[in-house]
Amino acid sequence: MRVLLIYPYYTDKIRSKDRVEFPPLGLLYIASSIEALGHVVDVISFENPSFEIKLTHDYDIIGYGITASVTYPMFLKINPNLIGKSEFTIAGNCHVNIFPEKVLSELNLDKVFVGESEDTIQKYISSPDHKKEIIRGSNVDINNIPFPARHLLPDNHIYLNNRIGGQLDNAISMISTRGCLSNCSFCAVYNKKTIRYRSFENFEREVEFLKYSYPNVSGIVLLDENFTINNEHVLGISKVLKNYNFPWECNSRVDTLNRDNIISLAKNGCAEAKLGLESGSMSLLKKMNKKIAISQIEDVMNNCKMYGLSIKLYLMHGFPGENMQTTNETIDFLERNKHKVSRIALYRFSPLPGSGIFNSHKIRKRNWGDYTIYSNDLHWFGSDEEYEIVNSSYVKLNNYINQTFKQ
Repeated sequence: MRVLLIYPYYTDKIRSKDRVEFPPLGLLYIASSIEALGHVVDVISFENPSFEIKLTHDYDIIGYGITASVTYPMFLKINPNLIGKSEFTIAGNCHVNIFPEKVLSELNLDKVFVGESEDTIQKYISSPDHKKEIIRGSNVDINNIPFPARHLLPDNHIYLNNRIGGQLDNAISMISTRGCLSNCSFCAVYNKKTIRYRSFENFEREVEFLKYSYPNVSGIVLLDENFTINNEHVLGISKVLKNYNFPWECNSRVDTLNRDNIISLAKNGCAEAKLGLESGSMSLLKKMNKKIAISQIEDVMNNCKMYGLSIKLYLMHGFPGENMQTTNETIDFLERNKHKVSRIALYRFSPLPGSGIFNSHKIRKRNWGDYTIYSNDLHWFGSDEEYEIVNSSYVKLNNYINQTFKQ
C-alpha cells in the first residue's frame, strides 16, 4: 500500500526570531510504524490552507496529522480537495484526541485515531475498512517502536536553528520519555498522569543513528514534557549525550529539578534547562495548579546558579486572575532573581482545547484559529475593564523583560 501523511507547517513566530519549527515527531513515529510493515509512506506539509496539494502518486490511504486546534481550520479548507483522492482517509494527533467525534463527522473520514497509535495504525493498515470509527490506542512500549521516519522530510525541516540556548543551528529534536505527571490547569498535554522511559541503550542507538545520518547535527533538543522526573534517567541520558559530545537542552519543572539532577545536567553538557515558571505571583500559581511555591523556585534557581546550569524561564501572562498587582509581583520576582536567569520567553494566555481551563464557563469560546499562545491579545474572560488591565499589565511586563533579558 502507499500512504500519504499530511501535517501543517505552522509558523507561529515568537518575537522577531525566524526559526524552523519542530518537525512532527509523533507523525514521523506513525510513518515509521507503517513502513515497518513494508508499506510506502510519503509525508508532506502545507503552510497555507489555500495551497493546492498536488498528489504525485495514487494513494491507498491519506492521513491528517492535526497537530493543534489552531491548525484545524486549515484541514477544513484543504479537506474538500482531498476527499475521494484515496481509498481511505484518516486523522489523528492533538485536536483529534480532544474532539474525535467532531473531526470524524466534519471531515467525513473513515477513521480517527485517539491516543498513542503506533500499534493501532499497524492493525488498521493490515485490514482497512470504511466503517466510520474512533480507534482508541493505549500506551505503547516506546522501546519497541521504530525511530521517527525523519528521512521522509527534507533536511531543512529536521535541522533546527537558534536552539540550544538560542546559540546553535543544525540541532535535532528527540524524546527520551512520554507523558507527564503534572496536571496544570492551562495545559493540553494528552498523556497526563503517566510517564514512560526509553532505555539508555535504545536512546543511544538513535543518537548514534542521528550522528551518522545527519552529519551536520550540532546538538540535541529534548522535547520531553518534563525530563527531570527521575534522577537515574536524567543521569543515564545525560551521559549518553556527553559521550557523543553533543550540547543539549531540556524541559523541566521546579518541583523535579533537585540538586542531584542539576549536577547531572551541568556536568554532562546541558546548555540550558527550560523551566515552566509561568508567573511570579503565588496567587496565580495556585490558580494554575502548578503546585510550586516562590521560595521553592528561588531555591532551585540558587542551585542552578551555584552549579553552573543556565536556565530559561517560560512565563504566561493573562491567566484568569491576572491584574496589575500579579504582574507587579512577577516583575518583582524577576528583579530579585535576574542574575540567575539566562533567558525568558513570555507567552500570552490562551485557553487551549483539552486543558482544564478550556471548559470553564468563564472563558469565551472562539474560532479554532484563535487558540494561539504567541501573538494573542484576545479578550478571553472578564469584563472590558479587566481586559484593558490585562493588556496594559502585559505591556509593562513585556517592556521590562525586553529591557532586562536577552531573548
